[in-house]
Amino acid sequence: MPRPTPLPLFYRLTLSFIEPLLAIGGALQALLYPQSYLDYVTPRTRYTKSLDPLFSQIVGGWAIIVYLEFYALPHVFHHDLKVWKQCATAFLLSDAMYVYAIVQDWGLIKVVSPWKWTKTTEWLTMLLTILPISARLGLLLGVGMGIGAASKSGSAMLTRKKAK
Repeated sequence: MPRPTPLPLFYRLTLSFIEPLLAIGGALQALLYPQSYLDYVTPRTRYTKSLDPLFSQIVGGWAIIVYLEFYALPHVFHHDLKVWKQCATAFLLSDAMYVYAIVQDWGLIKVVSPWKWTKTTEWLTMLLTILPISARLGLLLGVGMGIGAASKSGSAMLTRKKAK
């Protein structure tokens, strides 16, 4: 019998369903409608064909995240919180660079000032960025994992003593 997952439903839904779908949507947008993608993330950047290799690199990174979040983590490592936390840390590194790209285009003051987000595209970009980042940070901090979860290691939290 497979071991139950230690992840609360919020994390499973956000990190194994919603976020991978958002990443797939972003990847398709970057490949098929690159100017539309740029309009959301870096609106001051104009699309030229010479950017296509960069879009391919971005999509390659997202493909790894989608595979891990949509398949490997929920189906292969569903019981191993330590693996989930390690992947969440790696994904946060990617998220940090994604946010940095937005900061480079919008400016730091605008990124951290929601009242300056005047366009629907700005709100969508930030909200769809904040949701998975918040879920990953919550997972790493043990939010919603039970008493003392934040201070326990992932493996120690999950291992059960085998019956002799």
